[in-house]
Amino acid sequence: MAVEAEPEVEAIVSAEGVTEEAEVTSEMPSNDQVSKAEVTGEAVLFKENQVNNSVELPTDEEPIQPSLSAEELDSIVNKYTISEAHNSTWRDIVKKYGDITHKSNIKNLMLKAACIEIICRIISGLKGTAAQGLEMTTINQFESDLEDVESTKIDVSWLKERLHMLKTILGQSIQFSVMGESFKLKTEILAKLTASIAEDNSKIEDARKEMAKQEALILESQESLKAKKEEFKVVQHAITSQHEEFVRLRTAADKFLYYGTKGFTIDLL
Repeated sequence: MAVEAEPEVEAIVSAEGVTEEAEVTSEMPSNDQVSKAEVTGEAVLFKENQVNNSVELPTDEEPIQPSLSAEELDSIVNKYTISEAHNSTWRDIVKKYGDITHKSNIKNLMLKAACIEIICRIISGLKGTAAQGLEMTTINQFESDLEDVESTKIDVSWLKERLHMLKTILGQSIQFSVMGESFKLKTEILAKLTASIAEDNSKIEDARKEMAKQEALILESQESLKAKKEEFKVVQHAITSQHEEFVRLRTAADKFLYYGTKGFTIDLL
């Protein structure tokens, strides 16, 4: 997995002393964008106590400089046939750490030179790789190559320590990127939920307003119903009374029709 960032790994391993350290900087992800991790070293040292799995960086103390004269330096450098591409790096290593091969258990100068080439190739690989292009598999391969060199008793502790530091920083940067993506995703979900909640609240408010209207309409209808029921009772009572009068009058009318006027006047005289 490649880590995307701006600074180059070149600062991690300097040509002069293979000890320079760069910065680790990061920005907190915003709502619409999560920043890309930057693989650097100086800020990790600054924030060492703030990170749970902090990088165990080398101390600030410079290694003891080998006291080599120009002749001694040239003698060590020229002892081995090193490619022109790596000759400058090899000279810088000797200048910084002295003859790292003096404890080697191999005597063949060509084999030693091959090991030196591996060391220089690792350093050149780091210097020539931009941070955004650096992958964990690359560092793992460098460590594997360095183990082969270390087995010959050539002193590569300084480079091994730096690879371990860089690997740890890269792991943290990858973890930061993953967490950043997770943060971005959760932020987007939160934004959608916020909008959805606002929409639901608006619907609830509209429903409450509609309920208030309906409740007012219900009260109005109940008052109207009550009045109409009262009116119904009055009219019903009036009809009952009128019906009784109607029955009485109809009985009288029926008698009149049945007997006629003669029947009512038969005993008049």
